[in-house]
Amino acid sequence: MRHAPTGQVPLHDAAMRGHIDCIKVLLKLRAPSHPRTLAKDTPADLAKHYGHMDCYQLLKNYKPDPPTTTKSQWYHGTLNRDEALKTLEEYCRQHNITDRASDGVFLVRYSERHRHPYVLTMLSANTPYNFIIRSENEWLFIDDGPLLESLERLIEHYSAVPDGLPTRLATPVPPKTKPPLPDFSTMPRNKKKKLKLTKADTPDSQLTSPSSATNNNAFDLLTRNLSFSSDFSMNDTLNNNDGVSGLDDGETYKVPMKNTAVVSLAENYNEISINSDGQLSTLQEFIPMSELTLGPLLGEGEFGSVLRATYSPSNQTPMQVAVKTLHVQHMDTNKREFLSEAKLMMSLRHRCIVRLIGVSLGPPLAMVQELVGLGSLLSQLVSGTCTQSEVRLWARQVAEGMDYLERCRFVHRDLAARNILLHTR
Repeated sequence: MRHAPTGQVPLHDAAMRGHIDCIKVLLKLRAPSHPRTLAKDTPADLAKHYGHMDCYQLLKNYKPDPPTTTKSQWYHGTLNRDEALKTLEEYCRQHNITDRASDGVFLVRYSERHRHPYVLTMLSANTPYNFIIRSENEWLFIDDGPLLESLERLIEHYSAVPDGLPTRLATPVPPKTKPPLPDFSTMPRNKKKKLKLTKADTPDSQLTSPSSATNNNAFDLLTRNLSFSSDFSMNDTLNNNDGVSGLDDGETYKVPMKNTAVVSLAENYNEISINSDGQLSTLQEFIPMSELTLGPLLGEGEFGSVLRATYSPSNQTPMQVAVKTLHVQHMDTNKREFLSEAKLMMSLRHRCIVRLIGVSLGPPLAMVQELVGLGSLLSQLVSGTCTQSEVRLWARQVAEGMDYLERCRFVHRDLAARNILLHTR
């Protein structure tokens, strides 16, 4: 129970008085180790203030047991408020859940409307509620609730007690299962030759394609953003762009020779491999974190954050880049896939696809990409400043980027205006 005038819970009282055995019992009962008073004090803060250093060290270093819930039970990815409510109502209808029985039906979604992207949507007394899940350093919290280590721990806590919510979380609504992608062997093929890199540009190398579509989150992150500019004509013949009409038989895809970063990565592509520990076995595409000066946050995504940065390679002119970091909760499960897909993605060269410059092993694990400065197509459309001719031109560029990916045997899987970046107008 929370003491309303101060916001204290029993763990605060035990820490203030130095009752370490009481603290151990409360933690064993899965009480959050970092609840906050209205003054934002945690039990560790109070234990240190009153000189109970044994209690302070216990609380500071406490590691909770693994959570008993998983994101696959309630996390839905990108949904807006109306879509989330419709999902809850549809679930209740399908399972004949009515009236007060719907109290505590919930899901967690990703929302781009907020600085903090996660939102808890729930029902109580037939009324929908939306609570923004905020973040502070490595902690997540709702309003004045406790600081929690992960989404799983947050859901576990509010499933045990309401702690400020209208009711405790009771019934998770699972996301709909995504239909499997068709095997490439069942897809229609044209008779044209495979897209190749010229031998002069990449010795003994050829652009390879996966035997089947990739289904992991790291691949979604890698292929999420496309970049487009509106400063080329319909007759553009730059050598790093194949038109919508495609390549004729015998034509090859030429890596632009004026781009030194592209040349370096392409020439060393065949020398790179992933060892048994999931590490890059050579350093040609590895960018030390010491060469990156991180700047302001550009955006927060489902799988990571995007920061503006300055890349200062040795004996080269510094350049502005975008750095995508992988969230800690995806690090252990997706690191090997992240690096493997990064290796493959750096072979893609097209003017309408954001160029992946390299990978930094961090920490945190990060991708270094070219900086696309004008933001998303969605923001331009919402602002109402773009013309119809620009929209038609951008649509053509989207088609060109998708055509190139299809020829390389990739499926984007998340093509949306929010994921299309504009370079110039």
